[in-house]
Amino acid sequence: MDKLFEQQSTLALFLAFFVPGFLMIRVYDLLVPTERRDFSKSVFDAVAYSAVNLVAFSPLLYWMQSAAPPASLYWFFVVVVFILAPVGWPVLVFFLRRTKWFTSRLSHPTQMPWDYVFSKHEMCWVIVHLKDRRVGGLYGAKSFASSDPAEPQIYIEEIWSLDDQSRFQHKVEQSRGMIFFAKDIVALELFNYKKEDVKKCQTTALGK
Repeated sequence: MDKLFEQQSTLALFLAFFVPGFLMIRVYDLLVPTERRDFSKSVFDAVAYSAVNLVAFSPLLYWMQSAAPPASLYWFFVVVVFILAPVGWPVLVFFLRRTKWFTSRLSHPTQMPWDYVFSKHEMCWVIVHLKDRRVGGLYGAKSFASSDPAEPQIYIEEIWSLDDQSRFQHKVEQSRGMIFFAKDIVALELFNYKKEDVKKCQTTALGK
């Protein structure tokens, strides 16, 4: 390894044609849940993405080479081209692919409806249909849902009692939530969360 980088030109080529692509792949994998990637099979992808990044910034790189800017400005542009931009490209692509225009023409980057719904981190009322019963609860800021490739699991921070018409009655006292495993879940019902709903339930419970 030491001999490989004895010449600065070799190190420069490695940084230019591998590191940006590697960063792009890693950041995109963080944004889009996928199975653990085998990077031994993604070397050519990293090189290709790095080449695209270099082409995009070729005018700037040419100017840096010919104009010889001050060292501080030179290294600033180096950080932008080889670190900040490779991190930013996948973020931009991810959000563009989630727009209505792109999703109507290309597949959505998120493969599982489970990941799509819970990646929004929106509060909602949940009814979990198990094989033998139903459990109601509040999926809030402290709740959590796993993402692919992990086994689907969901933690609901508040458990609420349900009546025969599946209406939320009141929060179960001293409950700290419940964890559900996908293998036990038949279906999930999601409802919009409104603070007024909680007040109504509390008023009803006090009236009883």
